[in-house]
Amino acid sequence: SATPDRPVPAAAASQSPDQTSSSPSEPQEFTLDPLPPVVIPEKVQAEWKKNDAEFKRQLENRVSMIGALQNPRVQAILDLISRPEGGTYDSHNSGAKMTNFDEHPGFGPPNKQGDSSSAAGRYQMLKRTFDGIKKQIGPLTMSEPSQDLAAAWLLKELGALKALESGNLDTAISAAAVPKGWAALPGGVQQRIDMGQAKALYEEFLRQRM
Repeated sequence: SATPDRPVPAAAASQSPDQTSSSPSEPQEFTLDPLPPVVIPEKVQAEWKKNDAEFKRQLENRVSMIGALQNPRVQAILDLISRPEGGTYDSHNSGAKMTNFDEHPGFGPPNKQGDSSSAAGRYQMLKRTFDGIKKQIGPLTMSEPSQDLAAAWLLKELGALKALESGNLDTAISAAAVPKGWAALPGGVQQRIDMGQAKALYEEFLRQRM
């Protein structure tokens, strides 16, 4: 049977958005990543806070994604995405395994087909996509929680998260694939499973998450 390669945290974060300080200008009051929390170095936090309005916007976005990741339906669709993409948290499109998780590794050596790509991690996210997400939710590493956060935000940007929350699974899966989503999903440019297979996998993952 299908099994996730690693559970996206199902338990509530150690501090939910409702339990945090009323002022978002104090990052130490927030769990900045889902469990286990990832420490953002003080120097990075200080740089992040320089533009107060931008910092607050990014932090609000980040906290909303932490909340979204507690939803078993979001966890299940992330499990689904990782399956045809063939990704684990330490994988790189080149076939090599990542050993440094401080930042996105970027382009690796050519793969067996002679192609070079920056796709990396459980969700095989391109570096340009990952860097764009950081502008929306603040600093990220390639830690497992950071990869989950980035993928959840991309689902939101693609409209897949809204469709999923509305109970429209077909639309959520299609939105996650095109035009700027995951290529291996149904409708993607490198489709590896059809819609029937995708829905069956999602339902199996969801049963495991509930």
